[in-house]
Amino acid sequence: MFSGRAFTSEKDIEELAKLKEQVEELQLKLREKDELLKSAENSRDQMNIVNAKLDEMKHQVSEKDYSLKYAQQQLSDAKVLIYRHIGITLTLEIYDFAILSFYSIIT
Repeated sequence: MFSGRAFTSEKDIEELAKLKEQVEELQLKLREKDELLKSAENSRDQMNIVNAKLDEMKHQVSEKDYSLKYAQQQLSDAKVLIYRHIGITLTLEIYDFAILSFYSIIT
């Protein structure tokens, strides 16, 4: 006696073919999703690299800004010293002129 399971019916063959096709479609979708995931991970990694470079550039700009402000302060201090020196020099010249004028008057 033959079992009903021993022979596969045409309906079962069609159902197996559909299931196989569905499995292949799902595998294709899974590969596509894996590729998208890898692409997203690569994009994330690239963004992390760009952000790290941006942070480094911000740090460099901050250092240069500090150096510039320090140089500007030194320039301002130097100008004050120069103006003081000019003022002292002019004061001394005025005193010298006054003394010379005084001596020329009394002599």
